[in-house]
Amino acid sequence: MDLLPAIAKHLSSRQKVVFSGTDPGTVVTSVTVPMTLESVFASINRFEILASAEDSSEDNAPCTFNVDRLPKPYKITASLINNVTFLKKHQKKWQRQEKTGVDKETQRKKCAKDNREREVRTKRAYGKITAQERRHIRAHAQLPPDAPAPALIHCIGHWQGINSFIKGHSRRGMKRIRAQHRVYGNVAITNEHNSSKTCPFCFSKVILHRARRIVGENERFVRLHGAIECVHPKCPARRIKYTTRGRDANAAANIALSGASIILSSDRQPLPPFHRNANHTRYNLAKDILSVMPPALVPRDSTREE
Repeated sequence: MDLLPAIAKHLSSRQKVVFSGTDPGTVVTSVTVPMTLESVFASINRFEILASAEDSSEDNAPCTFNVDRLPKPYKITASLINNVTFLKKHQKKWQRQEKTGVDKETQRKKCAKDNREREVRTKRAYGKITAQERRHIRAHAQLPPDAPAPALIHCIGHWQGINSFIKGHSRRGMKRIRAQHRVYGNVAITNEHNSSKTCPFCFSKVILHRARRIVGENERFVRLHGAIECVHPKCPARRIKYTTRGRDANAAANIALSGASIILSSDRQPLPPFHRNANHTRYNLAKDILSVMPPALVPRDSTREE
């Protein structure tokens, strides 16, 4: 489904468009970060300026960009859904029945009743949790009370935990979450290439954050798999002291930016930092968007052909 005409229609009618990036996982089912259309245009413009500065041989002063911290992510965990649907409660109940010697026929009838109750509660739980997530995304637009609700486009990572070797954690899939979001908005499955390895501010490679830990009797530096750090000397995030941030939130923001760039491009290709082809260095914005965009938001060199 081509979402470009719908976005152009929303822009022409002065209706806000909000993207959201969702990073699926095992321990944490999903981490979602919202991103407005204006932020997407600003990121594309920032990439064009930084890319042109790298191509030039002159050693120019670092460009100053007005960047903000990533929005607070919304997390959905498997343990949250299990508690709401009484899964753990029913498991303990079955264990007590086996210890007390309840006959098999009675256990089967009670188990069938519990299964039906969990099905109803699971459907209701996913509806409420995803509704709360959509409210969190809409709140990021900061609209007045009388303004129309913004259009939502959910960019969800394509990763699936099928055949994963990670054990010891209860897990939940993204199928029900995607189904709930499709009722009230648009869902786009996005390639996660380089989403957790790229800085969304300067588009350079990030590293795992280092911290001091006591290993045995010695103090050592270790890498934290839940946090990343951008070490680029000209990263705009240095001005706001935000070079270290959560890995999942960083990946979710990049998934939103990658998915939005694919939808807004003329050749259906993402920004070069998220493209699998290393030779792809240019980004072409669709002309349908250029005709309805405010002039201040038009990305640099976007109208120029290859």
